[in-house]
Parts: sequence; C-alpha cells; structure tokens
Amino acid sequence: MKTEKKIFKNIIASTAGKISGDLAAFIFLIYFAREFGASYFGQYAFAMSLGGFLSILVSLGLNKLVIREISKDKSLNKKYMSNMLATQGALVIISWSLIAIIVLLSSFDNTSKLIILIIGAYQVLYKYSQLIQAQFDAHEDMEYSAFLEIFHKIVILLLGSVSIVIWNDPVVTLLAYPISALSMFVIGLKISFSKYERLDFSINIPFIKELLTKALPFLILLVLAQFYDRIGIIILTAVHGDEATGIYAAADRLIITIVIGLGLFGGALFPVMSRFAKDSPQKLIVTYRRAVRIIVVTILPFSTFLYLLGEQIILLLFGEVFIKSADVLMIMSWA
Repeated sequence: MKTEKKIFKNIIASTAGKISGDLAAFIFLIYFAREFGASYFGQYAFAMSLGGFLSILVSLGLNKLVIREISKDKSLNKKYMSNMLATQGALVIISWSLIAIIVLLSSFDNTSKLIILIIGAYQVLYKYSQLIQAQFDAHEDMEYSAFLEIFHKIVILLLGSVSIVIWNDPVVTLLAYPISALSMFVIGLKISFSKYERLDFSINIPFIKELLTKALPFLILLVLAQFYDRIGIIILTAVHGDEATGIYAAADRLIITIVIGLGLFGGALFPVMSRFAKDSPQKLIVTYRRAVRIIVVTILPFSTFLYLLGEQIILLLFGEVFIKSADVLMIMSWA
C-alpha cells in the first residue's frame, strides 16, 4: 500500500506539473502562431525539431540511467551526479557549437538562423536541466521535477507574451526559451544541493566510459524516439517550406499537449519498476499489466474526441489561417 501511495503521489505531481507547464507553453504558442502566422510558426517548429535531435548529444541516454541506478541504491547519488553534471556541461557546449556550425554552413535566411540558434540553446540547456529532474525522479521526489517544469514554462509564457506586446518581433520573443531553461537549471541545482549532498563536478574518465556503455540501450531508444518525433518536421520543411510546416506543427503540438500524460504515467512508474525488477519480479509483472489497462482505457476517448471535433478545435485555438491543420489533426488523432 505504501508503494502504491507513493506511485500515486508521483503520478499526480508529475501530471500536474507537466500538464500545467505544457498548458502554459501551449497558450504561448497559440498566441505566437496567431500573431506571427504559419511561416514563423513553421520556423519555430523546425528549430525545435533540429535542436531536439542534436541535443541528444547532451544526455546520451544517461538521464534514464541515473533514474535506474540511483533508485536502486541512493548512496550512488554523489558519484553519478558529480560525474554526469561535469560531463554533460561539456556536452552542452559541444552540442550548441555543432548547431551553430550547421547554421553557419546552411542557406537559411538570417531570421531562420537566429531562431535556430536561440531554440538550439534552449534545447541543450533544457536537456541539461533534465539531469537534475532525473535525480529528483530517482529519489521519487517528483514534486520538485513538477515545480521546475511548471516554473520554466510559465517563464516562457510571461516573458514571451510581454515580448510580443512590447517588440512584436519573433526572434526577440523566442529568447524567452533559453532564459527559462537557464533559470530552470540554476533553481534545480539549488534545490538539489539543499536536499541532497553537495556535488563536486568531477570527471572520472573510466567511470564515464562505463556509464556510456550501460546507457547505450537508453541512447538507442532516445535516438529512435527523437527520430520518430522530429524527422517529419525536418523533412517537411526541406520539401515544402516553413508555411506547410507551421500548418502541420499546429496539429502536432495539440496532440503532444493532450497525450503528454501517458509519458508522465510511464515516467512515474519507471523508478518504482526499476526497484521491483531488483526486489520483486512478481510485483513488476502486476504493475506492468495494470499500467497497460489504464493506458488503453485512457487513449480511446481522446482519439475519438479529436477526430470528431478536429476542425472546430483548430478554428477556436489557431484561427482561419490554420484551417488546413484540421485534416492533419484528424489523421494524427489515431496515429
């Protein structure tokens, strides 16, 4: 019963944090799309996809490894986090430099280049902040992860909205993203230091090599997931341009915002199931079966709702300019 209560608490904390945060970010995106149109929204979506794909170099699957290993043995916290914070700090610089090189060698216009650099900075900093969230998840203190998620998305909403009102410039507006991610990292680190032991940011090369080997399965899954999520928008931009990407991205963001709870549900279960895999395989099987039943019962009503009312939803949220997004939404509701 104690375990079930902790799972429930973590699911509620994660779901509330992620949904509240993503709702704030989604409200901002609606405002951004209505104000600047499908073309700039497409540039934003492309930058998010490219930055998200290249920022894999920051985490390399290590964040999931942190959750798995520290949840099994809390005494490993300092050893893992000290090495990973130092390693990923270096990878943040390398990843953003790679994005900058790609931008400089590309034929994009100056506005697109600036948007990619800004959103790329956000993606690598956000991935770095997720290491702190992984530490909280490993200790099953997911209310702190939830707080960080809400905080940084609200910063995006507030700073971005103010920027639209004052400057009405898409590039200046999107600066809210890296500012929010950097704030998220600093506050998360302060919470971590106050709740757990202070870290020394050291790098043990043999240990890092061992971690990278252990993290390989997570890295493969991460690459596949990012490829599945991002490659469509990258190809669409290359073939049909920014406006078509913006039309597609409106439906895509709506779907992601609605179904985000499924990912949170799995995230809340992951540290507990890692512990069950070591201590109680039978409980692991029971928990897995219950989780599958809950997911199936949850997704069917959502898919039906989006399919039947797709056009009305798009008109209400994004306006007439994005009416073609309704057809995309109806297809994606079952995908």
